[in-house]
Amino acid sequence: IRWVVALTMACGLLFAGGCVPVEDKKKAQKRKRRETVDRVLAEVRAELPKKLDEYSRLVRVEKDASGNLDFWYEVNQEGARVARRYGRERLRKSADRMLKKSPDAKRFAEMGLTIHHIYETRFGTHLLSFTVSPEAVKGKETVGDEHENPFAVRRVSAVGG
Repeated sequence: IRWVVALTMACGLLFAGGCVPVEDKKKAQKRKRRETVDRVLAEVRAELPKKLDEYSRLVRVEKDASGNLDFWYEVNQEGARVARRYGRERLRKSADRMLKKSPDAKRFAEMGLTIHHIYETRFGTHLLSFTVSPEAVKGKETVGDEHENPFAVRRVSAVGG
């Protein structure tokens, strides 16, 4: 009976002293990450729309169902012409170099967030989109391949020219 009492007291001291089961720690970490992301998201949204350069501005930031972020950019007509002239692959490589130097991108990477960047004209015409993983920002891989706009109008048959 003594060892039962001793064990009970020891367990009571452990739990009273802040011994938290591993599952609770994981939940707390997830909750803290979610709160941090929400706080940063609110900070970014407070500055919108934000002019980035002579061609583009950040107009919207959203959190998707997986907790990652979607950044929506509006590109003016001159920027759209430049994008078409330079080509998407060249623009993606340029974005890769720029994002690896960005303090905001580094902050999101430290939080483990993947960010989808979507560039459109002011009329909503898709120009370019790509994904940036935390590994890409840290220099361990390049920015993800460009994504096609799933809503873009495409020819579905050769009939009709």
